[in-house]
Amino acid sequence: MALVAMAGANFASSFAVNAGGTYLELAAEDTCSWFAASGQCTGPAFFDPTVIAVTPGSTIQLFALGSINYGTMTAAPLFGALFSTDGNLGASTSLNRVTGAVAAGSPNPYVVTTTNSYFAGNNDISQDFQVGTSVVTVVVPNNANFLFVGVLDSFYADNSGNASITLNELATPEPATYALALAGLAALLFVRKLRA
Repeated sequence: MALVAMAGANFASSFAVNAGGTYLELAAEDTCSWFAASGQCTGPAFFDPTVIAVTPGSTIQLFALGSINYGTMTAAPLFGALFSTDGNLGASTSLNRVTGAVAAGSPNPYVVTTTNSYFAGNNDISQDFQVGTSVVTVVVPNNANFLFVGVLDSFYADNSGNASITLNELATPEPATYALALAGLAALLFVRKLRA
């Protein structure tokens, strides 16, 4: 699993996402030895999610780029994203693999439901949200330090393609900026009152 440092940036950065990368539970059959596995599926690292360091309390924008062949069709990537207090990822057979998972906020307008339909598994977790090709703006929870990103699919070994996620941390004005703006507004109102 690759950990990518990003905290504190005020510009867009793009991060590669494995076509088979996921933080969701994998079926036992979902391996690179599966008879129809893609040529990109060469080992366990194919299933690793992308993990990005984020700044707690910041506002970020996310969107997906590229294309993924999901085994039966090629389409724009659809990612799941999940905030976490730490960068730890549990066993691939565990439903809640991200041990420090934190919900993006409530109500979450980008709720994800993905079920492993091929082998009757269930990998629906409540804390993740969806990121597609349209910009998603979300506030990083105050106790979150990492963002896990993976492909939303029900089977991963047959995936191939090139995909990435772009993350833009929006600049947050310092409290002194607000105070200065209010002081300027008060001065304008005072001058206007004197002239009246």
